[in-house]
Amino acid sequence: MMKNLKKLKFITSNLALLYIENDQLLQKKVYSYLNPLFKMFYQAFDGIEGYAKYSDYKPNIVITSLNLSKKNAFEMIVDIQQINPTAIIIVLSEINDTFELLETLDLGLVTLLKKPLNLEKLSSIIESIILSEFNKIENKSKMIIQNAIYKKQVISCISNYKGLLLKNNANLLSLKENNLNIKVTKTQLYAAIYTKHIILIIDENYIVADVSNVDKQNSVLQLINPRTINYKNRNKDNKRLAVDKGFKTSISYKQMQIELMPVDVSYTYITLESSEILHIKLNQTVEMTIGFEINGPISSINEKKFTKIFATGKIIRIENRVNKQKFILELQVKKSGQNVFKKYIQQREIDIINEFKQNLKN
Repeated sequence: MMKNLKKLKFITSNLALLYIENDQLLQKKVYSYLNPLFKMFYQAFDGIEGYAKYSDYKPNIVITSLNLSKKNAFEMIVDIQQINPTAIIIVLSEINDTFELLETLDLGLVTLLKKPLNLEKLSSIIESIILSEFNKIENKSKMIIQNAIYKKQVISCISNYKGLLLKNNANLLSLKENNLNIKVTKTQLYAAIYTKHIILIIDENYIVADVSNVDKQNSVLQLINPRTINYKNRNKDNKRLAVDKGFKTSISYKQMQIELMPVDVSYTYITLESSEILHIKLNQTVEMTIGFEINGPISSINEKKFTKIFATGKIIRIENRVNKQKFILELQVKKSGQNVFKKYIQQREIDIINEFKQNLKN
């Protein structure tokens, strides 16, 4: 069992791992062991697929067998390092001439691990790597925060409430060990309570921290585990709004209509969850049926009408969990339903704004 499991699970919950291995039985074994620890666990079964998945997803850690088909593992590693020279790569191999040669080469690998694979040893190595990287990120974020406190610098912060992005100024109060106190606006306070984290912007650095305690009376958040992140502002037209309870989705899969749980939606993207593992491939296009309630034509009457529309969805991202999958699809609504779907998105945004305003009053 890994040491510092609580901290490790917290860290890995935001990380992605790619495992490249020809042996399907070993793939299944490693997947069952490590998948619960990571936010995303990608699998590839040859060198070409391994490079393609790294190129698409840029996972934090790569574990690869040295014996790969279709593309030589040496070539794949070099190609991955051209994308990211500091990629964290762990190589697994039986003891042979190739393994011994690799030991003598300076390819920037984190470690070589002998087969047959010892899962506890592998997990221990991953633990050391992650904790080492986490400490670097943690120390960097603390230095940035301490410097801003010393300068009495007013910073910006970003929170999210069901897809609504809120950006306001904030004041850093104190940082002691891993605990940061920050005074925020009332809107940021309630949004952070909802998401349980907040993003701080300090001198063009983005730092995310988790909410551990809330002082509503003084609008002060106590935050823990600040760490620097790469942050990209989402296009306003593509912000994904949390759907309401009446929103339904199903896809055509293996000549069946499978109902999936919708999470959020925009004009061009939708996030769906499955309670079982579906063997849908990345970039696969599926037919979709989407149902939702919209306001009736007469605004003075508080009446909603359930409407169905049809669309296609291209799978652009898959997140695997234990007995659960999350899919992000690029959405293309059929022409006949585009206007009514646009109306739902606009209505949903208004509903969320009104809901948030009501929370602020309470």
